[in-house]
Amino acid sequence: MEKKYYHLLLMRKEDVIDLFKHGQYKVYCPQVEFDGDIAQAISNEQLAKKLLDKANSFDYSIEYYLAQVESKKKTLKEISIGEVAGIYALNQESFRIGLHLDPPIVVKIPIWEKAYDDFQLDRLIADAQKGVENVFKAFEMGKTVRLGRGFITKDDIETTLKCFYSGTRPRGKLSIWTYLLLYERHQNYPDDNRGFFLDALHAYGNYTKAAEIDASVVQGSKLGKHIYQDFDNKATFEQISYYIRSSKVVTGTDKIFKNFFTIAFLFLRLKKDFEAGLDANKLYYGVHINKLKDVLKQYGERELKHALYLLGLTLGWDLTYKYIYRISSYPILKKTQQ
Repeated sequence: MEKKYYHLLLMRKEDVIDLFKHGQYKVYCPQVEFDGDIAQAISNEQLAKKLLDKANSFDYSIEYYLAQVESKKKTLKEISIGEVAGIYALNQESFRIGLHLDPPIVVKIPIWEKAYDDFQLDRLIADAQKGVENVFKAFEMGKTVRLGRGFITKDDIETTLKCFYSGTRPRGKLSIWTYLLLYERHQNYPDDNRGFFLDALHAYGNYTKAAEIDASVVQGSKLGKHIYQDFDNKATFEQISYYIRSSKVVTGTDKIFKNFFTIAFLFLRLKKDFEAGLDANKLYYGVHINKLKDVLKQYGERELKHALYLLGLTLGWDLTYKYIYRISSYPILKKTQQ
């Protein structure tokens, strides 16, 4: 009996459709060889990682499928539809949507859903770090900041992005930076400097309670009440900062990381300014991005750098790469008129 070889291929949805339509497929996608026992392969995390490590980044699980191939060839250069023993979805969403072909293809339940989630989380972490690099390049800030020593750590970043990827809200004994990065405004705080201070105070309150609090800090905190009532919408950062610097809340956060409230205020303000991403054509506070550090130097270079680090993590690659492309001279890019 002629020997068979068993492979798992990570195929683009379009390639699966082409294989279906034409009956043949020239193999150029990531693949791994295995012993043919698909039941054992399900729990083989190393095999799954080996395959996914060969893959390029992609956004959605419905873009790719796993193909189980049984062939007489050890090295796969081309396969026929008759050699495909199974098509597997990458996760439950992909399985639910399926492939709509006639006659129908049987899409099987995911076998490596955890491996797929780990792959996407690793990609998310890498893209967040690229976001930091791009933001520092855009602002012409030189080297980034050192992690730890009270500032965010690699573990904090992973925890934060795990919450973001899974859609879960922060809860429990987590870093103050995790609570800050995942903070979302649900209260009707004013859209001025007071509001960003109240946001920072609310994020700190979430951290101290080890859970997200629903109540407004204007009602639930003396400091929040004073910020809201004692200043109007024209209050400057300096005025509010000077007022609150001796409060127990601010001195308490300084024990965690010096000038936390300045960093948090600036991060939240910049997060709002750049919620649509870095824009090379837009003026921010009257200047383009590469000149913005001069406008923001009032907050202190150290504080600005730490706020920009958090901003880079938040924007990631997706909301920063177009700006970097526009200020770069890559050969494939169309030259813009000056």
